[in-house]
Amino acid sequence: MWNLLIVDDERLIVEEIKLKVDRGKLGILNVFTAYSMRQAMEVIENNKINIILCDIEMPRGSGLELLSWVKEHSPKTESIFLTCHADFTYAKEAVRLGSLEYILKPVPTEELEAAIVKAINKISKDSKLEEYSRFGQFWFKNQPILVERFWLDIISGAIPSSPEDIKMAADDRNIPYTDQMKLLPILIGEQRWYKKLSLQDEKIVEYELKNIAEDIFTNQGKTVKFFQLKNTELLGILFLSNSKYFDRNNIEKECEKYISYCNQHLNCNLCCYIGEMVHAHELASLVNQLTQLKRNNVSFSNKVFWLNDKMEKITAVNKTDTSIWVIMLENRTKEKLIDEVKRYLEHLSATSGMGRSELFGFQQDFDQMVFAVLAQKGLQAHELFNDSKTVEMHGSATQSLQEMLEWVKYIVEKTIEYINEAQNLVSPVDKVKKYIQLNLDKKLTREEIASYVYLNPDYLDRVFKKETGVSVARFIIQERLAKAKELLEKTDISINTIAENVGYPNAANFSSMFKKMTGVNPVDYRKSNSYN
Repeated sequence: MWNLLIVDDERLIVEEIKLKVDRGKLGILNVFTAYSMRQAMEVIENNKINIILCDIEMPRGSGLELLSWVKEHSPKTESIFLTCHADFTYAKEAVRLGSLEYILKPVPTEELEAAIVKAINKISKDSKLEEYSRFGQFWFKNQPILVERFWLDIISGAIPSSPEDIKMAADDRNIPYTDQMKLLPILIGEQRWYKKLSLQDEKIVEYELKNIAEDIFTNQGKTVKFFQLKNTELLGILFLSNSKYFDRNNIEKECEKYISYCNQHLNCNLCCYIGEMVHAHELASLVNQLTQLKRNNVSFSNKVFWLNDKMEKITAVNKTDTSIWVIMLENRTKEKLIDEVKRYLEHLSATSGMGRSELFGFQQDFDQMVFAVLAQKGLQAHELFNDSKTVEMHGSATQSLQEMLEWVKYIVEKTIEYINEAQNLVSPVDKVKKYIQLNLDKKLTREEIASYVYLNPDYLDRVFKKETGVSVARFIIQERLAKAKELLEKTDISINTIAENVGYPNAANFSSMFKKMTGVNPVDYRKSNSYN
């Protein structure tokens, strides 16, 4: 709907023209009137005016002066001049100022309607051209983003993997595409940085990795577009205009050139994983396979892998034997333990084709070994492993063999340091008490306990009794009784099993000790004190 302004210093002419305007037929929403240039300017300033019907000859500001002002303050408004004289000078000036029509008074209804329709058509056309222009600017400015989003939506499955759905999506987004297009995906997996990067440096390096890749891989017969999948993955899609440009050796050399450049100039290790020539609807599945190939590579850096090559089959990996490592850790032989683990992992990688899941299994076994040593010494694992650096390194250890070795070295050093600090802070008596509490199910002798804290048995007894009020032997009996009571009260396990857990060879010996200390046998005690 349109707004019309009629401007003439003669009121009768204004009313006559107003009556001739068929608002319904022409789609006119409002008809405004003004009787001077000043009034017309006020109407235009306060309302959106699409079309002006204006007399040229007015006493207080001519129509030509008004048109000049309108072009500056309301440039999208179209003007139609009305005059009593067919003066060429007026017509020439009106055209120069941009007037759409020049109609002689008295104004014929047909000419008036035709002029208004012409103005409406011009406004509509200009509006569409402006819209197309805005869209065109948006497209050229954002086309790389739109193209990237299109391919990422295919890879993620947001666009279904069928030729019809992909073609429809390309048409909807005005993306240049043909279903005959052949693509070759290359996944670049960043593995390791030689130095710690700030967040800003990471963004700069990501930009460099992408640009360098596009420069190296783009050449005659093929173009390439790289997309950042996540922090450690860059996906390149090579668009091949003809299968003759698929040169395996050349593509592999380009990958090697890229890896070498990144090693030297960006200080990072990475691998290239190359797929095979496919159509767009096959791309998502292929990229998923490349991602799995990258995930399972924990042994190699700075190499090129082809998806369709025969991969080394991962053989069954036996459970990690950590028995020797436990002794090494308990005795704090740090360097020998780290070397032994390194040899084990390198041998495992060379003989079994170790992947991510095998490396994760090793980490679990190694962690279990460390926890067991800490528990044996009465230390809490969470006190050692709850800082942010340890959590971060533990999470990234399965990324590669190198990162796992760094994790092992870090955790061995930290564990030994923790054990040393804890033992230096604990008195011999506290160490003995903790040792007894952890070994109640074993046969404990005074000599064995004394050797644990490097003291003479008699001297230990004197020191222990002075600090606790009881002998070592008496303390052992008290601790066994306390544990037996707790098991009787809180569990329904058999008396025989409880006897074994508190260091008695059979239920008879246990029951005798228990009745001597409490006045009742274990069965009656359980009946009277059970929580159940």
